[in-house]
Amino acid sequence: MNRRQFLKRGVIGGALLSVAGLALYPSRERGVDAASLRHLSPRGFAILCAVAARIVPHVADPTRIVRQIDVWLDDVAPDAAADVNKLLLLFDNALFALIFDGRLSPFSRADGDAQDAVLTAWRDSRVTVRRSGYQVLRRLCLGACYADTNEQRGIGYQGPRRIPGLSFDDSKMGTREWLAANTPPGGKP
Repeated sequence: MNRRQFLKRGVIGGALLSVAGLALYPSRERGVDAASLRHLSPRGFAILCAVAARIVPHVADPTRIVRQIDVWLDDVAPDAAADVNKLLLLFDNALFALIFDGRLSPFSRADGDAQDAVLTAWRDSRVTVRRSGYQVLRRLCLGACYADTNEQRGIGYQGPRRIPGLSFDDSKMGTREWLAANTPPGGKP
């Protein structure tokens, strides 16, 4: 990608994210205390809960997954956390949906099949911002499920394999006891 293409995509992506504030009507809110959130806005929290419920449908409680994502945002730059909120607003924006998908309702107000269709449209879109935005949301949701031991089985992850005999405890390597036990008589370790 040359510099011109990079700038062109960046300007288009920035313009799309700035349009995220425009909506024909608001998203469906979930009751969440704004003071308990670290980085996500209450609206962003509600949108991400709706996204998580579709991306990982076997999760018992999507709000727990989204709270984990909110905690993870402590480890990213403040601008990146703000970009996640902007992406969520864009994802749920009715005006953006009307322009790109021909639908009048935000993602959070759609039924399950329509939400799946929206996710597929973002995943397969020719617009880079939509494709990469879908990947960000998908990876955040799946990563939170892999990290939550209560949700691992719901996504088919059985946990790390325990293979006896293939692990080696090297915590004592190099100590006097280890050198004495592993040094051949008259030789070097």
